[in-house]
Amino acid sequence: MSQSLTVILENSYFILIYGITWIIAMVTYKKYFNTVLKYLPLLIAYTLLNELLAMFIRHSDYFSFFSQKEYSNANDIVYNIYDILFFGFFYFVYWKLVKSRQARNWVLIGSGIALTSYIISAIIQNPLKVSLYYANAISCLILLSFVLIYLNQLRGDWNWQIQRGNLMLWISVGLGIFHLFFPFVFTTAYLNYEMWQTYHLQSVLRILIIIMYSIFCIGFIVSRKNSVR
Repeated sequence: MSQSLTVILENSYFILIYGITWIIAMVTYKKYFNTVLKYLPLLIAYTLLNELLAMFIRHSDYFSFFSQKEYSNANDIVYNIYDILFFGFFYFVYWKLVKSRQARNWVLIGSGIALTSYIISAIIQNPLKVSLYYANAISCLILLSFVLIYLNQLRGDWNWQIQRGNLMLWISVGLGIFHLFFPFVFTTAYLNYEMWQTYHLQSVLRILIIIMYSIFCIGFIVSRKNSVR
């Protein structure tokens, strides 16, 4: 086994959760295939392939997007594109699920703010070679606000025996926990790398990923058919 492949495997153990989640999502697909979450397995599969590609670029000596040696391991463009698609998907999901006109308007406004932040960041930074971490942090907090709006909407007619079968409840809890911490942990890697290293925040980030997708898995398993509401 080549050294680069060994390094990739050692640094990508947490990616297994994506594969497990995708398998469970496909096995239980009949529960939500005609709901707003019908494209969620596709997003999970894309997440898995995106992580593998990014990991391969980072640790491989044979593949790079750039000819310059200093950018030979740069994989930021992969994540920048992924972030826009990831947030776009869930923004649309919450726009479809929230009921009040005020909440729907905020989802539209928040989505516009997130898109604008990416455009501005792409002008200030080079999205091909640098992570648009400011735009990512803003988009995370906006998504978190959508999660809270949706959970508050469920609270108005709360019944655990009913809501435990609602797949979107579990997806929202997973997203909420992850995005409550992610923007602060992630931006630390760029603004205070010494702290990132000292407190092993990369491991914290990977634990957050495992927690989020584990909650997704629980949701796929315990949810009932056509229960997304």
